[in-house]
Amino acid sequence: MNKKFFLVGPPNSGKTAIFNALTGMHFKSTNYPGATVERREGVLKHHPDIKIIDLPGIYSLNGQALDEKITRDHILNVSYGRYLDAEATGAYDGVILVLDSTRLSKSLYLALELQSLKIPILLCLNMNDLALSRGQELNILALKEKFPFGLWQGSAFDPKQIQNLEDEIFNFSCRPNAERVFFNTPSQQELEKLIHPLGQPNLISQFFKNVDQLMNQVTLKKIAPDTMTSKLDHLFTHVFWGPIFLLILLLFIFELLFTFSAPLQDGLTWIFDTFISLTREKFGVNTWTDFLTDGIIAGVGGVLVFLPQILLLFTMIILLEDSGYLSRMAYLCDSIFKRFGLPGNAVIPLLSGHACAIPAMMSARSLPHHEDRLTTILITPLTACSARIPVYSLLIASLIPRGQAVGFISYQGLTMFLLYMLGIIASLVTALILKKFRYQSSARSLLMELPSYRMPRLKNLWIGLKMRSGAFLKQAGTIIFVLSILLWFLSYFPKANNNLGEHNSYASHMGKALAPIFAPLGFDWKITAALIPSFAAREVMVSAMATTFAIEDVDSDTGLQGLQEKIRNSYPVGTIWALLLWFVFAPQCISTFAVMRRETGSWRWPLVMMGYTLGLAYLSAFIARHSLNF
Repeated sequence: MNKKFFLVGPPNSGKTAIFNALTGMHFKSTNYPGATVERREGVLKHHPDIKIIDLPGIYSLNGQALDEKITRDHILNVSYGRYLDAEATGAYDGVILVLDSTRLSKSLYLALELQSLKIPILLCLNMNDLALSRGQELNILALKEKFPFGLWQGSAFDPKQIQNLEDEIFNFSCRPNAERVFFNTPSQQELEKLIHPLGQPNLISQFFKNVDQLMNQVTLKKIAPDTMTSKLDHLFTHVFWGPIFLLILLLFIFELLFTFSAPLQDGLTWIFDTFISLTREKFGVNTWTDFLTDGIIAGVGGVLVFLPQILLLFTMIILLEDSGYLSRMAYLCDSIFKRFGLPGNAVIPLLSGHACAIPAMMSARSLPHHEDRLTTILITPLTACSARIPVYSLLIASLIPRGQAVGFISYQGLTMFLLYMLGIIASLVTALILKKFRYQSSARSLLMELPSYRMPRLKNLWIGLKMRSGAFLKQAGTIIFVLSILLWFLSYFPKANNNLGEHNSYASHMGKALAPIFAPLGFDWKITAALIPSFAAREVMVSAMATTFAIEDVDSDTGLQGLQEKIRNSYPVGTIWALLLWFVFAPQCISTFAVMRRETGSWRWPLVMMGYTLGLAYLSAFIARHSLNF
């Protein structure tokens, strides 16, 4: 008989790492019905008849955030919203509860809550190696008496211990007289006590007393304080030195985007340029060759050469998250965000927006109040996502010469940092305006548990990069490929006397039709034509420019070679700065509109976002064009 278990645990307990290890990355990811919180389902590597459903992190059954409510509804098998479906609802065989061994006293509350409901629990004490290194000793027999269905101690990163856990889950599924959990017995009143315990102070107090009693029973030797975390936090969360270190770190990250990725970018550029040359030598001069070289290779390659920078940004985000510092960044930003009417826990969605605005807007559902979610969703597109990196890199390299500004910081890296800061400042100012003219935001404080500092795991880094780079190549790459072909066709046809006539192409006609709108910004038909497909995806602008320049310049040997020089020689400084600032603010991403429509339930707010961001983009580009006109 097939078995189904829910994988449950508090945030930062290592639950996701255990899920990846148990399923061997053989899982599918979907969204819960009616919500954008991700659900992951997989099967055990050696027992494919045992299904594991990874539920969002939760501290207790009375959480108010959307992801916590989803976990609660699945465990109780009672939907207070619309987040259960036929695949996840109904009977299940038990809960695999993952707890952090180094923070056991703070995690047992959830375990006792589940036990009070008579739900079969397999208790997994993760990060046991860290707890042992800090001197913790537990009475395992006493714990097994309290949780008789099964208990596992180990680390998610030890293959042998994960195999032991898989055996424990198999034994858990084969327990004698096992009954599936239908959860029809508790009354509505009993459920309300668990879901809304604030009106039941005696119940909460009793649970905490039970946690203290259990810890006294099972603790043979208390865990030593994490002195390393305390010492590092004394610096990294200091009221003065903490923000300074954060700024230095951000400067260092953006410097890496130029310095360390340059050799890889040069190598990819050489590969694509060589491929173009070989293609032309092989097939000669004809329409088919032009399609391959100028349409596909120049268009797609124009973006893929920036993949090292995108992966480098993902690498830094994963390392910061895995080490525990990303939570400190949120803590440091909390007091600043509250001044602009944003709740403290809006920091996490806005920080993740620097990777991609789409999951950032989806993660805003973790904010418990509608006004806070709406504000965060509306300002998230102003944060500079990774899709802007190709555009920023191309235009900055066309504007700013190489050279060191201060120490290891180059002029180009400093410019990239300032552009990112400009997006952050614009988002905060927009939130302040919303606070003053739409509603009075509550500006709630950030309540979160700071995890201990840990050495980042290479396996986590590899899995994260594999998933995110795969998503980029699959989603963005497909869009770029299709739009590059379309733009080539529009830029190439119709031909005049076998020569590419700038004035005869469909793209030039489209660009010139819109030219009066963008003429005050200094944009010609080529820039205007490149802006049109960039509304589907920001990074397409680079491939669009590469394609239009490659087609227009029939004497050029390659479509990619010297694109920066062509832009530098074709446009004045003011126009390039105008284009750069346009991409800081303009909403060039169709997916962003679709997700915002789904998140807000109306087209009203996507249209509001489009209106104010286009206004900001046009105004800033206009000012740059006329103040830097040289």
